[in-house]
Amino acid sequence: MKNPGQRIKNRRLELKITQKELASRVGVAHVTISQWERNDTSPRGDRLLSLSEALHCEASWVLRGDVVPNTPLSATSSARDLLTPKENVLLDLFSGLPASEQEQLIAMLKEKKRHYAQLLTELLHVRDKKKA
Repeated sequence: MKNPGQRIKNRRLELKITQKELASRVGVAHVTISQWERNDTSPRGDRLLSLSEALHCEASWVLRGDVVPNTPLSATSSARDLLTPKENVLLDLFSGLPASEQEQLIAMLKEKKRHYAQLLTELLHVRDKKKA
């Protein structure tokens, strides 16, 4: 697949979800999904991260196609089966913390994700400037 729009659309179809369902998972209008799939616009920052989570793939795959996306297990699998080994370890560790520590950890991770999204947006902006 040559462009992000094609990758987004093909992955969505592989997962058997509609544009509206994907839009709901990502937190955007279904028109936005359509624009991304037509390659009219590209997802950026938090939207890119939310999209990659919804499509069970890496953000770099959406943008460059360089990493093969994960194929989710069947709907009959348990929720734990859908997680990677690292995610299961994190879940176990998180569950062992007191509630107050869990809240602090959630806040810290949200800030890390926000910072990563901002950095990714800045890097893409620099890349786009170099192409122009």
